Amino acid sequence: MKYFIIIYILCFLFLNSCPAPEMPEPTELPKDDNPIFAGANRIITLLPLVDENDTSITPQFTWTVTGNKFVYLGLFTESIDVKNNRITNIEDNIWAWHSGIGKGREGDVLFSEGYDVVNGSLDKTHAPTSLSAGYTYYWAVWAWDEYGLSISDASRENYFTTIP
Repeated sequence: MKYFIIIYILCFLFLNSCPAPEMPEPTELPKDDNPIFAGANRIITLLPLVDENDTSITPQFTWTVTGNKFVYLGLFTESIDVKNNRITNIEDNIWAWHSGIGKGREGDVLFSEGYDVVNGSLDKTHAPTSLSAGYTYYWAVWAWDEYGLSISDASRENYFTTIP
C-alpha cells in the first residue's frame, strides 16, 4: 500500500510538471459544412429518404429539431444563392414546408406535407407536383428567432438527384 501511494504521488507530480499540449486555434467549418446563412447556428440534416419503388418521387426530409417557432424548408431547382444573408434566386424555390402549415413536424417532413411554390407563394390548392426523374434538387432548412426577426439557425445546402 505504501508503494502504491508513493507511485501515485510520483505520477501526479510528473503529469503536472509536463506542459499542456497546445490546442489548435478554432477554425471555421469547411465551406460545405457552413450554414447557408452566415452567423446562424448549424442545423444538421440527413439525406432525404426516397422509396426506390416510389414512381412519384416524394422524398422525406429529416434534420435536427431546433425548437424554434418559425422553421422553413425550401426545395430549389438550382443551387441556393445567398448574398448578404438573403436568398437571391427565390424563383428557383419550387416546393416548401414551414412550421405554420399544420402538417408534418419539425425535423421530419414528408414531401406530401409541403406545397408547390408558385410566384413566391405556397400553392395550397392541390397536392405538390412530383419531382422529375433524373434531376438534381437543392434544399436547406432555416429558422428564425422567437420573434421571427432574424435567422438564428440554418442548415448547409444539401442536394440529391432523383433516379432516372
